[in-house]
Amino acid sequence: MPFKTDFDAFMSECWQHHEENPEQVYAKLETALSEVEDVTQIERIFALMLHTAIGHLQCPEQFLTCLEHFDERKVAESLAFQRSIAVVRYFVDGTDNMELLEEQEQRRVYALISNELSALVQLELASQWLVKAALGMTPNDAEGPLARAIAITANNLACQYEALAERTCMEKSKMLEAATLALDYWKVAGGWMQEERAEYRLAMSLLKADKPQEAKVHAERCEAICQQNGSDAFELFHAHDLLMQVHFHLSQKYKAKLDEEMQQHCKTSSLT
Repeated sequence: MPFKTDFDAFMSECWQHHEENPEQVYAKLETALSEVEDVTQIERIFALMLHTAIGHLQCPEQFLTCLEHFDERKVAESLAFQRSIAVVRYFVDGTDNMELLEEQEQRRVYALISNELSALVQLELASQWLVKAALGMTPNDAEGPLARAIAITANNLACQYEALAERTCMEKSKMLEAATLALDYWKVAGGWMQEERAEYRLAMSLLKADKPQEAKVHAERCEAICQQNGSDAFELFHAHDLLMQVHFHLSQKYKAKLDEEMQQHCKTSSLT
């Protein structure tokens, strides 16, 4: 989709394919960046170029060079440009250049750094930066863009912890911390669907932490939000599938309490 024809569709397509074809997507974004004039569009391109260069190409220097040669004064003075510079410099040389940013903007930089560390599967460090982004603040203290940045980063980090084959006690704790933050911040930054999906995420993280009884609470909330808002079949499918997984884990806990003879009478679920 040419960006001049439909910019929103162009960006959607780039987001959709940036993981499987990062080099191709980055090249498309770089071409678009040299031709678009709308500041909002330029800032949206910055966001995906930053993520693609660091999280997928693992070449922050490439994006830093692009930013340093960007001479459009109006954009160069924008907060999005300053945030991008701060994040990419951290990954290039460990500096961040955040002295001139206001507190909420600094926190957005912390969240962005955490998100890219998460993409690189540097999860312990990502957790530290996420904590820094939300430290000493409640979700209601965060302005919309910051709350959204923390919610997105926390969700992504929880997913990365869930994807581990095995987790230490500390990793389970960090996973639940991230999933809880995602829910807390989506409640103020998003709509019912974001909250419903955050309930889903926390329930899944609790299952991975071997806490099915606690997961059941959030799985039921996920389903209830779907039903209260007339959600489509896709959302309801995942809500019910989640409940099925929760009940399966609960059934296995009860099965384990039986003696061997009685366990033989418990048919093995096809979920195993």
